[in-house]
Amino acid sequence: MEDDGISINVLESYRFWKRWASQKDGLLFPVPYHEWLNKYGDDCPICEGTPARTWSDGVKRYCACSLLKLLSHNEEEYKEYQSPFHQMTLDSLHPLHNPPDEADIMLTDTIKYVKGWINRLSGWMFIWGGRGIGKTHILQSIRTALPRGLSIYITAGDFRSKLFSSQRKDGEVEALFNALSSIPILLFDDWGMEYQKLNDWAGATFENIIDRRSNFPDYFPTIVTSNKSEFDLKHSTDDSTLRSISRLCNPVYSMVTELKQDDFRDDLVQQDIK
Repeated sequence: MEDDGISINVLESYRFWKRWASQKDGLLFPVPYHEWLNKYGDDCPICEGTPARTWSDGVKRYCACSLLKLLSHNEEEYKEYQSPFHQMTLDSLHPLHNPPDEADIMLTDTIKYVKGWINRLSGWMFIWGGRGIGKTHILQSIRTALPRGLSIYITAGDFRSKLFSSQRKDGEVEALFNALSSIPILLFDDWGMEYQKLNDWAGATFENIIDRRSNFPDYFPTIVTSNKSEFDLKHSTDDSTLRSISRLCNPVYSMVTELKQDDFRDDLVQQDIK
């Protein structure tokens, strides 16, 4: 984001006001913009009409009111790029065995890490494993926990469909690319399911999105799930896949985790749970 020629990062502003609200009794944040207006009206008690300013640490940030207004705008502008999702919570994702086996321990550790991630909103994740083990549940739980307008949740299949349908309208491909590149938090589901089916153009578009976001990884956290292992993806014959997985699994800023649970959707597993 740009304001008066000075870059202002949406996520950094959000983290700042989230910390501020935790220390200040009565500050209504984060809430939908209409709730902010219901309480404070157009006269913001913080900025008094200045939508952004440079703070004592030298960082220029949006005021809370301007930030919530921007998130409301993002929610409306980017809703066509969102995949349908269910309201999920991490607390409803449970280990399968008692006592827990290795797969249960891995799932529990991942849930704990993701809960911490939701609080700090920092770092990338690449989560891989077989079908029905909770990858989508985790992403949709993150999407549920975040305020609207801060993230886009999209599946690989929807990405491919939206990308190709965008060719029919001038500027739509660029709009999709910019949305997925600039949204503060990108939640991309089932990449491994589709990557071999993407043609060179679609694969290169995904790579360019990941590349742009990886230039400033702390400001643009990205979480990708896959049913293909890190090893398999790193040994792909597709150049775009190789470049994408290299960035997604960069140890400097990314956490890579494998899930080994049995398929939660399997009938026998459901009988064991009962």
